Amino acid sequence: MSIVVTVLWVLVSAGSSSASAEARTPVSIAVPANGTAVFDADGVNIRETPRLNSRINGKGYNGQGADLRCARDGDLVGGISTWYRLTNRDTGVTGWVHYSFLREVFWTNPEGGC
Repeated sequence: MSIVVTVLWVLVSAGSSSASAEARTPVSIAVPANGTAVFDADGVNIRETPRLNSRINGKGYNGQGADLRCARDGDLVGGISTWYRLTNRDTGVTGWVHYSFLREVFWTNPEGGC
């Protein structure tokens, strides 16, 4: 799995060395996911940070797939502090979800960072 990162703009020079016409050319870079998971409930909040009071970026629903970026400690939920930074494959929403709302978690690169 991979996710295409937001388009970067590259400055390109055209013409001779004495006259330079500049144009902006979009370039897409694919960033591989560090793992995958599936949402295990409906209406799971995908948050901006791994905190319960953090802004909600979107929602995940039972059976939707997610690409994992990394894991980090955050607010406790049921006595556990593990949160995953992910992107919902169906909606493209990126953010943090507590581990208890995911199933079929599979890490391809557990050391990958955010």
